[in-house]
Amino acid sequence: MKILFVIRSTAQFYYVKSVLSALIDRGHELNVIIEHTKEHWLKGEYSKPIEEFRSKYPDFTYGISYTRTDKWRRLVMPARVLLN
Repeated sequence: MKILFVIRSTAQFYYVKSVLSALIDRGHELNVIIEHTKEHWLKGEYSKPIEEFRSKYPDFTYGISYTRTDKWRRLVMPARVLLN
């Protein structure tokens, strides 16, 4: 099964790390999307915990999400907050 995790920062990666490793051990394909935050990306601190995990699980993939800047953001963001 292919599974997508979306997390807000690399600090949250530690909270889901055990879940991710258990899913990979069971044969699932995982992709993690991390929200782009300036303080982590500028210092280069974002990749250390994820690269360590990736070295242990080579099939694990991750990517970066960026904040919406289009006209739909005004509708999507409040709807997202209401659904939470």
